[in-house]
Amino acid sequence: MKNALLIIDPQVDFTVPDVGALVVNGANEDMARLAAFIDENQAHIDRIFVTMDSHSKIAIFHPIFWVDKDGNRPAPFTAITTEDLENGVWQAKHAEMQEIAVNYLEQLKQNNRFYPLVVWPEHCLVGTHGWSVHPELMQALLRWEDSEFATVDYIVKGNSPFTEMYSAIRADVIDHNDPRTDINWEFLHELWSYDNVLVAGEALSHCVANTVTDIVGYCANPKLTLLTDAMSNVAGFEKQGQDFLDKMKGIVNLSTTSDYEFVTESIEQ
Repeated sequence: MKNALLIIDPQVDFTVPDVGALVVNGANEDMARLAAFIDENQAHIDRIFVTMDSHSKIAIFHPIFWVDKDGNRPAPFTAITTEDLENGVWQAKHAEMQEIAVNYLEQLKQNNRFYPLVVWPEHCLVGTHGWSVHPELMQALLRWEDSEFATVDYIVKGNSPFTEMYSAIRADVIDHNDPRTDINWEFLHELWSYDNVLVAGEALSHCVANTVTDIVGYCANPKLTLLTDAMSNVAGFEKQGQDFLDKMKGIVNLSTTSDYEFVTESIEQ
């Protein structure tokens, strides 16, 4: 049996208390459990994929992009809708980006992905400490590379400033002029080649839910197992996380780092 581990956005900004810009409650403990799981099962893990949320300061989901009629930026966690733009509640800080903002919000509403546009604190800015991998997990990844003479595959996501990208598979609104936002078929085909793909990371309610939903949607036989004690919800979005898990029952396997047992031989059909 070939086993892959997919770790979604295990970055400092999401996982390290008092340091990260957008810390998910419980994520630090999630990463510690995941690090121990990797150390205990090095020889059973054939491939590790790590997705990396990767942003710039100027992004449609950061406060710098928006202002109200008095020139004030929105507070983090403000939701912005098409009606807000129509009523002048919020507008793009630079006039030349207003049309981009209007078109984006209209498409986001039409495609009914998962969430309205939310203004997040600046996070996972490329090159900053917050963008890097949780330190305890990083050391476990390096030990796996050393033990298995293998290389962790890092998947960059979210680096378009004009669309949200919770999922590692595609942006919420695909910009066909920017291939970084389109469906990552190469990554999907890599996942398909494994008998089992274990999934962990942050946050359950957002990037995990979106990524797994897309994998299931684009794969005929996703072969996924979610390690539910290595993922947590953004505060206030617990219902979304639970709804996602309820939806996935019977479609993917649910386990924990302490309960999961690797199958070491192929199962005869």
